[in-house]
Amino acid sequence: MKKYLILFITIAAAISISCKSTPEEVEESSLSAQTSTTTTPASSTTTAPADTSGLTPDALQARTKALDFYANSYFPSEWEAIEALPASARTAAAYNEIFEKTRPLYAQRMEDEILLTREELIATGFTSYYPEYLKNADQKALAALDQYESQDYYAARDTATQALKEYETMLLGAKTYQKREELVGTGLNNYFQEHLDRADALAFTAADQYEAGNVSAASQTAENAFNEYDTLLTGAHIYLIRQSITDLGLEKHSQDSFNAADEFFRKGIAEYNAGDRTAAIKSAEEARNRYNVVLSEGMVFYAADKRTAASNERQLAIAERADIASREYFREADSHLAEAERLYTAGSYTDAASAFTYAEAMFAISRQDAVYKRHIAEERIREAQEVIESSSLSAMEAGRILEGGSR
Repeated sequence: MKKYLILFITIAAAISISCKSTPEEVEESSLSAQTSTTTTPASSTTTAPADTSGLTPDALQARTKALDFYANSYFPSEWEAIEALPASARTAAAYNEIFEKTRPLYAQRMEDEILLTREELIATGFTSYYPEYLKNADQKALAALDQYESQDYYAARDTATQALKEYETMLLGAKTYQKREELVGTGLNNYFQEHLDRADALAFTAADQYEAGNVSAASQTAENAFNEYDTLLTGAHIYLIRQSITDLGLEKHSQDSFNAADEFFRKGIAEYNAGDRTAAIKSAEEARNRYNVVLSEGMVFYAADKRTAASNERQLAIAERADIASREYFREADSHLAEAERLYTAGSYTDAASAFTYAEAMFAISRQDAVYKRHIAEERIREAQEVIESSSLSAMEAGRILEGGSR
């Protein structure tokens, strides 16, 4: 296995690959158009195509190869200098020279692309469950290495592109599964079970397509499944924000904004059910933004209420002498109250509300502890008094006996 991984890294450092790893888009050739489904960035130069009618067949072939590996993007000034020459001076040697300079840079981009994708894939833990998938992709990369060493650069590029596509598809599958787990983790399955089932069906289809060797279709289907899970997760998060508002009763402070957020949320759900995911996401984001405003504004009032409640509980604790009888609890409460005041003054109302709530609880505990301690003390005093009274009665009875005996 160790030897296998070393070979893989060697491949990554050597082979040239995919349009996705190139920096800029260049003139399209029949061969380069077949290599990748990923997008190549636009060229930094917009010069008109040079006249190739006077080129020799060898020069034309060398020029096409250089273009296919994006020599004009890696070395734009040198490329323009060659292209500016008369056709008779634009030799195959000139194009081959710039191609040889381009090739290691192109391979370096491939190294970055494939290693990062593979490492990210392994980090998800996906390949520990499906090691055979990783092995299949690695074997394609090894095949590309053999092709590269044979100087069959086009074949190496195309084979390595297939390997990269498999790594990317597996990574997408892993991320799709993680997205589903996050969605299920919200605990809101019952609210969207039908939609979850639909997304699951897409995910299962993608897995079947990948098993059948149809990587391109699997990638597209997995992406659709990911988008479904992601949209549902967005809705779940928005619902949880709304629930936070209503649980605390914050909507009363911004009722109009809350109602408007509800309208956008319902609109997004309707659009999603109608199959318009783009519009649904737009409406959902608008709802999220409005709910967040309501939550933020409401927390100002909520924190103020909690501040008052903590202060009142502190006064009740003092009235019960908790600052003396339950000093440890009282001091802890005072410490949290001071931190809450600092947060409140800084405008961190959510954190301040939590701190005020904790301080209020600690003041209540100190008060109850003081009451309990007073009750225990009163019980002991009563018991002591009973002992004293009993002793007094016994002494009086002994006195009578002694007085009677003396007579």
